[in-house]
Amino acid sequence: MEKYRPSNGTEGDYFISKYCMNCVHCDPDPEGQTQCEIIMLTMIYDVTDEDYPNEWVYVDGKPTCTKWQPDNN
Repeated sequence: MEKYRPSNGTEGDYFISKYCMNCVHCDPDPEGQTQCEIIMLTMIYDVTDEDYPNEWVYVDGKPTCTKWQPDNN
């Protein structure tokens, strides 16, 4: 699968709010910190780097996080 990286901050904000902010792996605290390290790793590494997360990919042409699980709380 082709890895996904937002092309700009607005796209990144949309993706993070769609997936990360309602995911069981992401528990934001008041300072915006999360338990899921994927967000941090996507900011540290280039999409072509070996250590760029494999969870952010295109599925059927759409950006997706394969680790995403809805937080039903």
